[in-house]
Amino acid sequence: MRAALLAGSLLLGLAAEAAEPSVGEVAHVEVWGTRTGTDGKGGAVYARDRVYFHDTLQTVRDGSLHVVLRDDSQLRLGSSANVVIDEFVYDPSGGHMTLNVGLGIARFISGKLKGDQVAVRTPTATIGIRGTDFSVWVESGGRTTVWVNQGAVAVTPAGGAAELVAQNETVATSGQTLERNARRPNPDPGLEEPRQLAPPGR
Repeated sequence: MRAALLAGSLLLGLAAEAAEPSVGEVAHVEVWGTRTGTDGKGGAVYARDRVYFHDTLQTVRDGSLHVVLRDDSQLRLGSSANVVIDEFVYDPSGGHMTLNVGLGIARFISGKLKGDQVAVRTPTATIGIRGTDFSVWVESGGRTTVWVNQGAVAVTPAGGAAELVAQNETVATSGQTLERNARRPNPDPGLEEPRQLAPPGR
Protein backbone atom coordinates (compact mmCIF):
# COMPACT_ATOMS: atom_id res chain seq x y z
CA MET A 1 0.00 0.00 0.00
CA ARG A 2 2.77 2.40 0.97
CA ALA A 3 4.67 1.60 -2.24
CA ALA A 4 1.54 2.31 -4.27
CA LEU A 5 1.09 5.70 -2.56
CA LEU A 6 4.71 6.62 -3.20
CA ALA A 7 4.40 5.62 -6.85
CA GLY A 8 1.22 7.68 -7.16
CA SER A 9 2.91 10.73 -5.66
CA LEU A 10 5.82 10.34 -8.07
CA LEU A 11 3.49 10.11 -11.06
CA LEU A 12 1.60 13.21 -9.94
CA GLY A 13 4.87 15.10 -9.58
CA LEU A 14 5.99 14.05 -13.04
CA ALA A 15 2.62 15.03 -14.52
CA ALA A 16 2.80 18.45 -12.88
CA GLU A 17 6.32 18.96 -14.21
CA ALA A 18 5.21 17.97 -17.71
CA ALA A 19 2.32 20.45 -17.55
CA GLU A 20 4.63 23.19 -16.27
CA PRO A 21 8.17 22.72 -17.59
CA SER A 22 10.92 24.50 -15.69
CA VAL A 23 12.57 27.59 -17.15
CA GLY A 24 15.86 27.13 -15.33
CA GLU A 25 17.78 25.71 -12.41
CA VAL A 26 19.29 27.08 -9.22
CA ALA A 27 23.09 27.11 -9.46
CA HIS A 28 24.00 28.61 -6.09
CA VAL A 29 22.42 29.90 -2.87
CA GLU A 30 24.11 31.89 -0.12
CA VAL A 31 22.44 32.40 3.29
CA TRP A 32 18.81 32.00 2.11
CA GLY A 33 16.78 32.15 -1.10
CA THR A 34 13.16 31.31 -1.88
CA ARG A 35 10.79 30.82 -4.79
CA THR A 36 7.02 31.35 -4.71
CA GLY A 37 4.70 30.19 -7.49
CA THR A 38 1.48 31.83 -8.66
CA ASP A 39 -0.43 29.51 -6.32
CA GLY A 40 1.40 31.04 -3.35
CA LYS A 41 3.28 27.81 -2.67
CA GLY A 42 7.03 27.53 -2.51
CA GLY A 43 9.78 27.88 0.03
CA ALA A 44 13.54 27.69 0.36
CA VAL A 45 15.53 26.69 -2.71
CA TYR A 46 18.85 24.92 -3.01
CA ALA A 47 21.37 24.12 -5.75
CA ARG A 48 19.83 22.10 -8.62
CA ASP A 49 16.24 23.00 -7.67
CA ARG A 50 14.13 24.04 -10.64
CA VAL A 51 12.42 27.38 -11.18
CA TYR A 52 9.25 28.00 -13.18
CA PHE A 53 7.40 30.55 -15.26
CA HIS A 54 5.87 33.31 -13.07
CA ASP A 55 7.97 32.34 -10.04
CA THR A 56 8.89 35.09 -7.59
CA LEU A 57 12.50 34.70 -6.46
CA GLN A 58 13.68 36.38 -3.26
CA THR A 59 16.76 36.68 -1.09
CA VAL A 60 17.35 37.92 2.45
CA ARG A 61 19.84 40.54 3.57
CA ASP A 62 23.38 39.49 2.58
CA GLY A 63 21.92 36.52 0.70
CA SER A 64 22.32 35.52 -2.94
CA LEU A 65 20.56 33.27 -5.42
CA HIS A 66 22.00 32.34 -8.81
CA VAL A 67 19.82 30.80 -11.53
CA VAL A 68 20.85 29.48 -14.95
CA LEU A 69 17.94 29.78 -17.39
CA ARG A 70 17.26 27.43 -20.30
CA ASP A 71 18.89 29.73 -22.87
CA ASP A 72 22.10 29.69 -20.74
CA SER A 73 21.58 33.23 -19.46
CA GLN A 74 22.37 33.84 -15.79
CA LEU A 75 20.24 35.68 -13.26
CA ARG A 76 22.01 36.51 -10.01
CA LEU A 77 20.11 38.01 -7.10
CA GLY A 78 22.14 39.81 -4.48
CA SER A 79 21.09 41.09 -1.07
CA SER A 80 17.36 41.61 -0.29
CA ALA A 81 16.26 41.16 -3.91
CA ASN A 82 12.88 40.34 -5.45
CA VAL A 83 12.63 39.20 -9.09
CA VAL A 84 9.64 37.79 -10.99
CA ILE A 85 10.03 35.66 -14.14
CA ASP A 86 7.19 37.33 -16.03
CA GLU A 87 7.72 35.67 -19.43
CA PHE A 88 9.98 32.91 -20.68
CA VAL A 89 9.71 31.05 -23.97
CA TYR A 90 12.75 29.41 -25.52
CA ASP A 91 13.54 26.88 -28.22
CA PRO A 92 16.42 26.65 -30.74
CA SER A 93 14.48 28.81 -33.21
CA GLY A 94 13.99 31.73 -30.80
CA GLY A 95 11.85 32.91 -27.91
CA HIS A 96 11.48 35.79 -25.48
CA MET A 97 12.08 36.61 -21.83
CA THR A 98 10.84 39.30 -19.44
CA LEU A 99 12.14 39.66 -15.90
CA ASN A 100 10.76 42.11 -13.34
CA VAL A 101 13.18 43.34 -10.68
CA GLY A 102 10.98 44.80 -7.95
CA LEU A 103 13.59 45.48 -5.27
CA GLY A 104 17.25 45.00 -4.40
CA ILE A 105 20.33 44.21 -6.46
CA ALA A 106 20.53 41.75 -9.35
CA ARG A 107 22.87 40.92 -12.21
CA PHE A 108 21.96 39.56 -15.63
CA ILE A 109 24.39 37.85 -18.02
CA SER A 110 22.79 37.19 -21.39
CA GLY A 111 22.68 33.79 -23.06
CA LYS A 112 21.25 32.72 -26.40
CA LEU A 113 18.28 35.13 -26.24
CA LYS A 114 19.37 38.69 -27.07
CA GLY A 115 18.18 42.06 -28.31
CA ASP A 116 14.43 42.50 -28.60
CA GLN A 117 13.95 38.97 -27.21
CA VAL A 118 14.85 40.07 -23.66
CA ALA A 119 13.56 42.85 -21.39
CA VAL A 120 14.35 43.51 -17.75
CA ARG A 121 11.79 45.76 -16.08
CA THR A 122 11.79 47.73 -12.83
CA PRO A 123 9.14 50.07 -11.35
CA THR A 124 10.72 53.03 -13.21
CA ALA A 125 12.59 51.63 -16.23
CA THR A 126 12.85 48.98 -18.93
CA ILE A 127 16.26 47.61 -19.87
CA GLY A 128 16.93 46.08 -23.28
CA ILE A 129 20.07 44.02 -23.77
CA ARG A 130 22.62 43.62 -26.56
CA GLY A 131 24.73 40.61 -25.62
CA THR A 132 25.31 41.98 -22.18
CA ASP A 133 26.46 41.63 -18.60
CA PHE A 134 24.87 44.32 -16.43
CA SER A 135 23.67 44.95 -12.88
CA VAL A 136 20.61 46.76 -11.55
CA TRP A 137 19.74 48.22 -8.16
CA VAL A 138 16.11 49.03 -7.30
CA GLU A 139 15.54 51.07 -4.15
CA SER A 140 12.36 50.97 -2.06
CA GLY A 141 10.95 54.05 -3.80
CA GLY A 142 11.50 52.50 -7.23
CA ARG A 143 14.60 54.50 -8.18
CA THR A 144 16.64 52.32 -10.53
CA THR A 145 20.41 52.35 -11.02
CA VAL A 146 21.96 50.39 -13.91
CA TRP A 147 25.64 49.76 -14.62
CA VAL A 148 27.13 47.79 -17.49
CA ASN A 149 29.92 45.31 -16.82
CA GLN A 150 30.26 44.23 -20.45
CA GLY A 151 28.51 45.11 -23.72
CA ALA A 152 25.71 47.69 -23.73
CA VAL A 153 22.07 48.14 -22.75
CA ALA A 154 19.25 50.45 -23.76
CA VAL A 155 17.54 51.98 -20.72
CA THR A 156 14.07 53.49 -21.14
CA PRO A 157 12.82 55.49 -18.13
CA ALA A 158 9.08 55.22 -17.46
CA GLY A 159 7.53 57.99 -19.54
CA GLY A 160 10.85 58.79 -21.24
CA ALA A 161 12.96 57.84 -24.25
CA ALA A 162 15.46 55.01 -24.60
CA GLU A 163 19.15 55.84 -24.19
CA LEU A 164 22.18 53.66 -24.87
CA VAL A 165 24.38 52.83 -21.86
CA ALA A 166 27.85 51.53 -22.73
CA GLN A 167 30.33 49.35 -20.85
CA ASN A 168 31.47 50.81 -17.50
CA GLU A 169 28.78 53.50 -17.55
CA THR A 170 26.26 53.97 -14.71
CA VAL A 171 22.84 55.61 -15.02
CA ALA A 172 19.88 56.07 -12.71
CA THR A 173 16.24 57.07 -13.03
CA SER A 174 13.10 57.60 -11.00
CA GLY A 175 11.12 57.96 -14.24
CA GLN A 176 10.97 60.42 -17.17
CA THR A 177 14.70 61.24 -17.41
CA LEU A 178 18.01 59.41 -17.14
CA GLU A 179 20.79 60.60 -14.82
CA ARG A 180 24.30 59.96 -16.16
CA ASN A 181 27.37 59.23 -14.01
CA ALA A 182 25.11 58.05 -11.18
CA ARG A 183 26.34 56.61 -7.90
CA ARG A 184 26.58 52.84 -7.66
CA PRO A 185 25.73 50.96 -4.45
CA ASN A 186 28.48 49.30 -2.46
CA PRO A 187 29.76 46.11 -4.17
CA ASP A 188 27.57 43.09 -3.45
CA PRO A 189 29.54 39.79 -3.23
CA GLY A 190 26.33 37.92 -4.11
CA LEU A 191 26.58 39.10 -7.72
CA GLU A 192 30.00 37.52 -8.23
CA GLU A 193 31.04 33.94 -8.95
CA PRO A 194 30.58 31.71 -5.86
CA ARG A 195 33.65 31.46 -3.67
CA GLN A 196 35.72 28.34 -4.27
CA LEU A 197 36.58 26.40 -1.13
CA ALA A 198 40.18 25.29 -0.74
CA PRO A 199 40.75 21.51 -0.63
CA PRO A 200 41.14 20.01 2.91
CA GLY A 201 44.63 20.36 4.36
CA ARG A 202 45.47 23.62 2.59
